[in-house]
Amino acid sequence: MRNIKKRKVWKLFTAPLINKFSMKYKIYSRGITLIELIIVMSVVVILLTFVTIDILGSQRKASVTSSSILLVTDLRAQQLKAMVGENGGASIASPSGIYFSGGSSYTLFSGVTYKPADVNNFTINLDSNIQLISSFSGSVIYFASGSGEISGFTLGSDTLTLKNSFSGDKKTIKLNRYGVVTNVN
Repeated sequence: MRNIKKRKVWKLFTAPLINKFSMKYKIYSRGITLIELIIVMSVVVILLTFVTIDILGSQRKASVTSSSILLVTDLRAQQLKAMVGENGGASIASPSGIYFSGGSSYTLFSGVTYKPADVNNFTINLDSNIQLISSFSGSVIYFASGSGEISGFTLGSDTLTLKNSFSGDKKTIKLNRYGVVTNVN
């Protein structure tokens, strides 16, 4: 009986406070308004736009960088083949080189001259948006057997340029007469 009296007394004192609070501060539980939804969606779209633009820019730069790394690696490999003699199973050193066809591909070959019909040629295709520009005469680099030097080297005609046709990013590879990559920027 005593518990019942305590409950009734408690209700008498707290009921006016609860009613006063709920009348003064009406609590709506309907959800969010259309304007709030539009504002939040606009902010999300703007943030996604910035993130997408940043990711695409990074991809374009990575494409030029990875293509230049691949080209430098192939230059070194062809020079090493000419110096050591690992050409198609031959035990003696023979010249090798790279032919730049213009556009976005180049061909690795063995021998004194580039022969397009040779089955041992290996063509590397870069990304379609990468343009490869050679300042070497005849768009060919020949590495001499034994020494690995560039045959017919001309000072001033010693660069390869990789350019992204969409973003304009470019990398220039410079070689010296010994076939060594001296600069990549």
